[in-house]
Amino acid sequence: MDKTKVSDNILNFIKLNGPQTAQSLADAFRVTPMAIRQHLYLHNKNGLIDYHDQKPIRGRPKRLWSLTELAEKKYVDNTHFQMSITLKAILDHNIMNEKQLIKLYEETLFSRFPHTAKQARQFGLDMNIGKLISVLCQEASNLGYLFEYTEIGRAEYLLTEHHEPLKLISQKHEFIKNIECNKYNIILGENFHVDCISHILSGHYCSKYKLTKRM
Repeated sequence: MDKTKVSDNILNFIKLNGPQTAQSLADAFRVTPMAIRQHLYLHNKNGLIDYHDQKPIRGRPKRLWSLTELAEKKYVDNTHFQMSITLKAILDHNIMNEKQLIKLYEETLFSRFPHTAKQARQFGLDMNIGKLISVLCQEASNLGYLFEYTEIGRAEYLLTEHHEPLKLISQKHEFIKNIECNKYNIILGENFHVDCISHILSGHYCSKYKLTKRM
């Protein structure tokens, strides 16, 4: 396997699953702990990961590796950058009031999730909800949300985001935070209901949503 790809995948794995030991990473990637440590030491040298030793009640301490702030910046995508510039320009020049900004921001959701929004509004009884969620997963992942989903019941899904690409700008503007927490209701429309169970912008490690199809 390409070493560069392995190194990137190690960062992604830690981002998705939290701090890891060399052994847990070795098990996940089916390589030796020694091979994993080579990547860990390189990432540590480059300032992308750091470690701390966790002392158990019994036995030897475990060395846990986690991402640094520098590595976290790797997951901030162009969507954040472009929207930050646009919103800053609007706010600096008082071009719009907050109500107008909310409308503008909601409209950007449909350009960020075009295929999901289109299919959701064309959704009929003969459409497979799993295919729609798969499209949503692809678009959310492309935008940097590190998105995954699990079917938990009939027409029910648990949606999980392991990263919030608009975290920095959401911290500055409360209305963006509120829309981000409610974005899937806006995108999917009246055929679906999405409850935000937890969210990164509220201090949780990941964002979780429960999606159900309205009967």
